[in-house]
Amino acid sequence: MRKSVPNTVSFWGKSYFEDTDWLIIGAGLVGLQCATEIKLAYPAKRVVVIDQGVIGNAASLRNAGFACFGSAGELLDEIERSGKDAAFNLYLQRFYGIQRLIQKFGAAAIGFEPTGGFEVFTHAETTKLELLQHEIPWLNQELNYFLRNQHRPFIHEFKRSAVDLFSVQSIADSGMNICPLSIVASEEGPLQPHRLYLSVRTLATQSGVEICESFRIASYEDRVGGVVVYADDGETIQTEQLLLCTNGFTQSLDKQAPVLPARGQVFVTESLPWQPLKGLYHADDGYLYFRNLGDRILIGGGRNIDMKTEETMEMENTQTIREYIREYLQDVILPLRKSMGGVKFDYEWSGIMGMGPQRTPIICADSNRVYKAVRMGGMGVALSAWVAEEVLKLIQLNDGK
Repeated sequence: MRKSVPNTVSFWGKSYFEDTDWLIIGAGLVGLQCATEIKLAYPAKRVVVIDQGVIGNAASLRNAGFACFGSAGELLDEIERSGKDAAFNLYLQRFYGIQRLIQKFGAAAIGFEPTGGFEVFTHAETTKLELLQHEIPWLNQELNYFLRNQHRPFIHEFKRSAVDLFSVQSIADSGMNICPLSIVASEEGPLQPHRLYLSVRTLATQSGVEICESFRIASYEDRVGGVVVYADDGETIQTEQLLLCTNGFTQSLDKQAPVLPARGQVFVTESLPWQPLKGLYHADDGYLYFRNLGDRILIGGGRNIDMKTEETMEMENTQTIREYIREYLQDVILPLRKSMGGVKFDYEWSGIMGMGPQRTPIICADSNRVYKAVRMGGMGVALSAWVAEEVLKLIQLNDGK
């Protein structure tokens, strides 16, 4: 039973949402690209996206700007977790998603630089590095097999001949307190989240998608004649079909959804006279990540040291994670700075990811009226374009197209 809320909505506000065919909750990278695919496929339909925040404020503009697919260590961990086929398919979904973003918008427009992604190891992790090195030829062989047998239109050069998506490279001159060798993912690189989001949002609006922000949804009801959505302010919206792209916030609307919020904290240093980074860096099985940001260093993660606390929808930074990140930064990345008084942070923020017992995205139809595209597993940037195409396929399948 819904709690009675005084209706403070104007007559005109109530009338605005009449004749909504598709209502999409979540105006992040996934929601906007899903909306665009739906609108382009069904141009006569009215497609409206609503969001409780503004300009991708949950994760789309709060991520670290990594165009990554998962380090070699993460991939092996995923194989152990979910099996070889599922792990490689998930990796290639991310891979494909990044290629589609570059195809659609252009590398320059989204600030993508193909620098590679470096998985680095502290001296205490030497054995882990050695074991991982041994697996690299097998990983490359299997990835190329899966690439060649994909039915999606991958970039031709990746299907035409075998490539080493992972390689071992020297990083001995980095100045960091790490092992001299790194596992490199050749196709990864940094991008600029604000440029990517602007590109995605511009295409959505140019396609005829409407976006309404600062609109908080309390619940929805799936009825035979359509879906009724209830807002916190007493507003109700009747729509023919509903799509949830709420990722880490999904349980606020669907308590049974196997999606847990996971806070990712990010920190950016003060300007530095010298910093050793160029490209993306992963450490601690992907739980730590860092990159250069001009003459600064952006570093984030660390939730594995306090998993339960970080299972939250609250977007704030904590002293526990802040000090852990600072210690890693000064002991491993910039060891010389520690003796010079350490490093200060000029920026810090957090975003909410959607995690679960499996890392694969949930793309499903609860009925022929209600759909979900959630649980991006911290890889929403990489997965967003792929997810949008999959959502449209599912809709068209249900429509009998």
